[in-house]
Amino acid sequence: TYLQCRGKGTQNTGHMSSGLCLLDELDEVLAGSSTAPAPRAAPAAPAAAPPALPPPAAIERVAIVQAQTRLDSSGARFGSFTVRALLDGGGALETERRYSDFVALHSELATALALDDAFPVAASALPFSLLSARAELLRRHELQQYLRDVTARAAGSPAPAPLLAFLQPPPFTATATPAAECVAALPTAGSRTALAILRAHLSNGALQRAAAERIASLSEGGEATSAQAELVVAGAAEALTAALRRAAQPAGGLRATLSGPPTGHEAA
Repeated sequence: TYLQCRGKGTQNTGHMSSGLCLLDELDEVLAGSSTAPAPRAAPAAPAAAPPALPPPAAIERVAIVQAQTRLDSSGARFGSFTVRALLDGGGALETERRYSDFVALHSELATALALDDAFPVAASALPFSLLSARAELLRRHELQQYLRDVTARAAGSPAPAPLLAFLQPPPFTATATPAAECVAALPTAGSRTALAILRAHLSNGALQRAAAERIASLSEGGEATSAQAELVVAGAAEALTAALRRAAQPAGGLRATLSGPPTGHEAA
């Protein structure tokens, strides 16, 4: 498994059993070489086996109950959607998500749920704040229908970890945080922050690799036991797999986007 490859013998759960050393493969693809990455220091053995995780929840119903315009730290406007989910057996989750969060979620669910690679809701040609009331309502409906479609695909079984992470309070992606600030934050970033950075700035190969390295380091050493559990719940295996797939795509993937920013309002 991924964490067994990186943690050399640490135990893991089925959610992380991809059968690949994902970070090592990501190193190779982004470096443009088939040679093995530089040797790393041997991690310390974990003090104890990871704690048992609570069983993942199944989602009974999901809806976008509101749309609003928000301001990011730079003062730029973006559209935000309030998402509410009812869990099978009781309980509810609620959070706000922007369009780029939906795109990141889709890249992680594409393999697990056999979805098309392309996100089915097109980026808007206009900023969210300039959309008419009808266009805003249509966009909200399309994103809601997407969530209901992926929930239906997972019906009868626990929801995928990235979907549950998406439905809980931020952060999910660090789209609104400049890349330079993400780089500065990585050395001390916790599991969810490192994953949020990995899910953002998809055209920045160096930042993607650095975020993956941070995630790997969190699964090693003295705090590996609790960190692995949090990474499983937050969807780390799926996020790393999505990063590897983007890096391996010769066109339209991570490497291709290095030549310029995305078009339209894909980061809205």
